[in-house]
Amino acid sequence: DLLSEIPAGKHLTFYRDRLVNSTQFQEENQSNILISYPGEPEAFDAVTGIIILKNPGNARVTTCQELRDVLYIWRDAETFATQDNGDEPSSWLVTTIDQGLGCAVNGIAVTLDVGSINVDYLVLVNFSGIFLFNGSYSFPELSWKIADYVGEIAFDEITHVEIYNDTILKRL
Repeated sequence: DLLSEIPAGKHLTFYRDRLVNSTQFQEENQSNILISYPGEPEAFDAVTGIIILKNPGNARVTTCQELRDVLYIWRDAETFATQDNGDEPSSWLVTTIDQGLGCAVNGIAVTLDVGSINVDYLVLVNFSGIFLFNGSYSFPELSWKIADYVGEIAFDEITHVEIYNDTILKRL
């Protein structure tokens, strides 16, 4: 049941010693998250190594990230969470966290030399602004003072936005 070819994904991350491949380019697979066998990043089971999100209106998975042993999954305007239950990834329960806020494709801030997680939260960007995320979104958003600027970013241009977290100079 191993995939003979692994589809190209725009976003790769690790979760509990498994490679997570999301944001796939094939139209029919944009709601799929491929998860490898533990310790085998090139081995994806074609049947049980896939999490498939319901796909209303061709909504695509934009990114995934682990935070506090939970794998968070984002679409443009939705946030989901799942957790390894010791069984196959296809059996993991996926919970909806938010149905109005999501994350852009490159929208999780990368902290140099560390990765995406900074202390106990993520900094992410979406169509509504820049947010702190610790399992839920913090309000007001970090970008409330530049809301007019953020609002000028076109819907199709949000995929070109990348955010970096400079913890030394304390700036995004």
